[in-house]
Amino acid sequence: MEDVIVEKESFLKKYRHWIAPVAIFGGFIADIFTLNQIDQVFDQGVLVVHLLISGFAIAMLFTTGSKLGEKINIEEKAGILEALMLFSFGGLFSGFAIFYTRSGSLASSWPFILIMILLMVGTELYKKVYRRLVFQITLYFISIFAYMIMFVPLILNKMGSWVFLLSGLSTLVLTYFYYLILRWLNKGRYKKYISKIIISSGLFFVIFNVAYFTNIIPPVPLSLKFTAVYHNVEKLYPGYEATYEANPWYNIFRKRSRVFHRVGSEPVWVFASVFAPTSFSTEVDHVWEYYDTEKLKWVHKGIVPLSIQGGSKKGWAGFSYRQDIKDGRWRVGVTTDRGQVIGYVYLRVVSVAETPELTTERP
Repeated sequence: MEDVIVEKESFLKKYRHWIAPVAIFGGFIADIFTLNQIDQVFDQGVLVVHLLISGFAIAMLFTTGSKLGEKINIEEKAGILEALMLFSFGGLFSGFAIFYTRSGSLASSWPFILIMILLMVGTELYKKVYRRLVFQITLYFISIFAYMIMFVPLILNKMGSWVFLLSGLSTLVLTYFYYLILRWLNKGRYKKYISKIIISSGLFFVIFNVAYFTNIIPPVPLSLKFTAVYHNVEKLYPGYEATYEANPWYNIFRKRSRVFHRVGSEPVWVFASVFAPTSFSTEVDHVWEYYDTEKLKWVHKGIVPLSIQGGSKKGWAGFSYRQDIKDGRWRVGVTTDRGQVIGYVYLRVVSVAETPELTTERP
């Protein structure tokens, strides 16, 4: 029996430098194949399990130097616990990157999404940093906050500033009780590090709030499922019927042209499907903008407010159109009522003498 234990310990010491990379890569791959839709119980369960595992691993590592730590021989188990922690952090931040990327336009949300991706990659590149106590607990605070931003709107079936503030309050309550657990596990270490932990966590709490109210955080759980530029859209019961210009056969990535060949004062129609969880209701806007080639910037041309109701896998469908439109580059931002960008529809308008060949479909 002793030979088996010695062999196990030597194996862990020999291959310890491989444990973290395999754990991180495993967490990322697991998310790619398991995470599908933000409102599914399984997807939420995966994230919750990652939170529990990382929280447990950090708590156990926190016992180092205490009587409890000596009793459970924590130093010998540190390698496995670090691997579990890194596996779960990798899974959490890759999951957040997946869901937040689906929910926001990179043009406006890239700073927040980039942070999620860097934190995911960092679990591999900066393993020594991730072994620091204050950093571990701060990351756990970030993980809880990032999760609550997704979870609270799903529970309430609503979005808005007060929902985000409630997400922040829930995060503070949960981390408060977690810090009490750490205090119970190792009072000496808790007293030594708690001020640094509070300052670090508080800093990221402020950063998250600033990011939200400047519309950097993507509007989870909404996501853009389908967009198109049409020559006409008719509402049917159920569904829609629309006409579009087809791209050449060799354009295998997009069958509908985003170059709108316009005859006279023909209106331009933009169609978008937004995924929202079942029973979820909120307001979205189509924000029309024209690119001014002289000023080299997008110029606001109008807003069309729409309301959405969740529940369809294809997403809630809505459209808007403009007739007072001129040749050039246009984009229509699909946004929440407070300006968070879900996605953009880009198009170019070109005046022609004859109507191009059109194809009919039911989006």
